[in-house]
Amino acid sequence: RWTWPLIALIALLALVLIGTIITLVVQPKVAPSSSPSPSQTQSTPTSPKPSPTPTSNTVQITESDFLGLTADQARDKLQQVGMVADVSQGNAATTQDQANKVYSVNPTGPVPKGSTVSVKVYGPVAPIPTPTDTVSATPESGQGTPNSQISVSFGSATCPAGQNLVGRRLYINGQPQTPVNDTKMVWSPSAPGTYQLTYTIFCGESVESGQSPALAYQVVSSTSTPAPGAGGGNGGGGGGGGGGNG
Repeated sequence: RWTWPLIALIALLALVLIGTIITLVVQPKVAPSSSPSPSQTQSTPTSPKPSPTPTSNTVQITESDFLGLTADQARDKLQQVGMVADVSQGNAATTQDQANKVYSVNPTGPVPKGSTVSVKVYGPVAPIPTPTDTVSATPESGQGTPNSQISVSFGSATCPAGQNLVGRRLYINGQPQTPVNDTKMVWSPSAPGTYQLTYTIFCGESVESGQSPALAYQVVSSTSTPAPGAGGGNGGGGGGGGGGNG
């Protein structure tokens, strides 16, 4: 029957399998070779290179970064960032410390490299002009008497633009009286005589001008008899005081 051939086939396959197993078990092991086997080069994965940062074609110019710098400092600072500096004098300084210091920068914000940046620095302190008018006095010359109170009004001299007028000083026969921050002061002469009255102004950091033209003021004695020559005088009122000698 057909079952016997099948049994015979199964038996044959079993024999082949057993033989294969025996062959693998009894097969001698191959001694490892003393020569090094060619090593396999391990490739290191290449990390992607960072893309270069785009170079900006503009420079941020901030005015506050330059205020107070000298002309040379501002010029160097602009050149270091690739700008062209155009430094020039502008307004006159109102104090000695301001002279040659930056007070204006233009343009500001993002500015293309290579652009010209205008920088303004203060010029020297403007000289204080000498008053060209004279003081006035009440009562008028020839009516004042010793030890009376004579009101002296200063002239109308002003300071250069940007500088504050911070005081005035009366001179009596060339002798300075105490400065006052007012438009007038009281003077009390001690003796009859003719007095030369001039004044100066103070501007900015109390820089004093030259003396104005003189007003000749005659003080008469109480008997109204003119006295020859100028005697001593005392200035006072409004913070002014002192003596002037002819």
